[in-house]
Amino acid sequence: ISAFETASRLWDEASTRTSPGEVACRAGCFGCCIGLFEISLAEAVLVRSGVATLPDEVRADVLSRARRIVAESARAFPGDAERGLLDPDRTEAADDAYFEVVADRACPMLELPSGRCRIYAARPITCRTYGFAWAKDGAIIHPPCGLNLPGAPAERQLRASIDIGRIDVELVRYVVHVGVDVSALVERVEQIFGDPSQVATNQVGRSNAIRSRS
Repeated sequence: ISAFETASRLWDEASTRTSPGEVACRAGCFGCCIGLFEISLAEAVLVRSGVATLPDEVRADVLSRARRIVAESARAFPGDAERGLLDPDRTEAADDAYFEVVADRACPMLELPSGRCRIYAARPITCRTYGFAWAKDGAIIHPPCGLNLPGAPAERQLRASIDIGRIDVELVRYVVHVGVDVSALVERVEQIFGDPSQVATNQVGRSNAIRSRS
């Protein structure tokens, strides 16, 4: 899917605009895997396909952890917790209340203690682009990871940023390419997932919320 390939390519391109010692991202670093975040329906389909390919024992562990998070955070979920779908009219206050509940929850796909992603090839766009600043229309809308570009001014962060607008365009093209409207895509995702707890990362988070509202 081009949107996901684009996200990975933009991260690689951003890394070429850095100097040795400016980027701390490495295998086993999983600080960005703590705390849940929102993903689009297209990403949810990709994540579900990745989980489906896991060995039975590993998949069972992922689903068990996901179900536990859903149960523990259902009352604070800013949307329909039964279906795992966000309320498009939710407030920032509702998001913040949810963040307080899930801020310390590890992604169900995170393997510990190795820090490895169990569905790396099928990871969402946020996972593919985190680490560098996100930019849109020439302005930073989300800062880089605190371990990357330490002490760099905004101008330096912008030079090594990822243009989120390009990825958003690719996601729209994907939805158009599959030939369904949004309501049909929602229905299809519900048919695939059934139990909403199987949508292991269909949760809200500050990072994509910033992207979608900017």
